[in-house]
Amino acid sequence: KHFSVTAGNTVKIPFDSVESGSDPHNEFNTAERKYTATEDGLYLVSANVTVSSLPSSYNVYVICRKNGTTYRDSFLNSADPSWQSVILIFVIHLSAGDYLEFYIYSEADCNIVNGSTRTYFSIAKIA
Repeated sequence: KHFSVTAGNTVKIPFDSVESGSDPHNEFNTAERKYTATEDGLYLVSANVTVSSLPSSYNVYVICRKNGTTYRDSFLNSADPSWQSVILIFVIHLSAGDYLEFYIYSEADCNIVNGSTRTYFSIAKIA
C-alpha cells in the first residue's frame, strides 16, 4: 500500500492506525492524524518514513509541527529510487493540549510506503 506525494506539495503523513495497547491516553487522533498531549512533560519523539520512487539527487523532507509551527525536520537526498527512510528523532517539552503533526515535502513525485513496519512514529513521555 502506497501513498502518493506530488512534487512541491507539503502533505500530512498518513499515519492512520495505533498499535493495540500503545496509546493508553488516547492521545493520537487517527482521523486528524494528530497527537495531542494530555500531560505536561518531556517527550521522546521518533518517526520513520519510508519512501519509494524518489529519483536520484532529489530531496524529501519529514517535518514535525508543534501547534501548527515547524519544530523539527529531517531530509534525505535520494541516492536511488528504491525504498529509503527518512528518520526524525528528538526530545520536546509538551504542555497538556499541545499537539504534534507530521508532514512530508518532496522535490519530486514519490510514494510513502505505508504499513507499521515501514512508516511509523512513536512518542513516549520520559519526564
